[in-house]
Amino acid sequence: MSGRETVLGAVRTALADVPGSESPDDVPVPHGRRADHAGPDVVGLFTERAAEYRATVVRVPMAGAAAAVGRALARTGARSVVMPPGLTEDLVSQGPWSRLEDVPPLTVDQLDAADAVITTVATAIAVTGTVTLDHGPGQGRRALTLLPDQHVCVVRTSQIAPDVPEALNRLDPYRPLTLVSGPSATSVGDRRSPPPCAQPPPGTARRTGPAPRRHAGRRHHRAPGCTRPNVWRAQASRWVLTDKFPVRRRSSAPPHLM
Repeated sequence: MSGRETVLGAVRTALADVPGSESPDDVPVPHGRRADHAGPDVVGLFTERAAEYRATVVRVPMAGAAAAVGRALARTGARSVVMPPGLTEDLVSQGPWSRLEDVPPLTVDQLDAADAVITTVATAIAVTGTVTLDHGPGQGRRALTLLPDQHVCVVRTSQIAPDVPEALNRLDPYRPLTLVSGPSATSVGDRRSPPPCAQPPPGTARRTGPAPRRHAGRRHHRAPGCTRPNVWRAQASRWVLTDKFPVRRRSSAPPHLM
């Protein structure tokens, strides 16, 4: 009997006396845990924890959000700003930057050249300093927050959940969810450039044998046609790898929250 059959058999045995019409919601289960660990000042805790992750956190009234966004863009000298579908245009004040609408979707090269992106969030978590995107209106597809050098998140205080369980209760599990905690792999980390994976000229025999040892916390760029396996980042890496976009070095601009 395989391991899979053993596990499934144990599940069927445990459920043998459960009526077929019964659903999980019919039987309350005491969790025996605290509702959250945030304390009374949920917004203050989120601000503190996000700032510990090197995010620049600015608390402003909703009427001052556009001005705060403008200051965040001016701080990094942004000249082009990506606007996800559904984002309120009033959140972006007039300035020396151009607005890039993602309708029709921007190309990889256009996103790569963009200086910043502005999004809202689905929810935020105070205890962990996390922002969560479900890529609904105002948040855009994942690529929008991956490639531009600066990500400005507009978080309403009502969207800040005290702890992880409450945040998950607010989210739709059928939507694509992205939880961002700590410095982005695309923006901070080791300032040394990892050595490229050499691409031999056409007609040149490729070296065989074991690959050289890699420095801990560094990643190699895989050039087109390179057979060396990708190396995922350690904590200090400043490279990012996706299944659609080329590996590229990022700036060290920290994220910006408001």
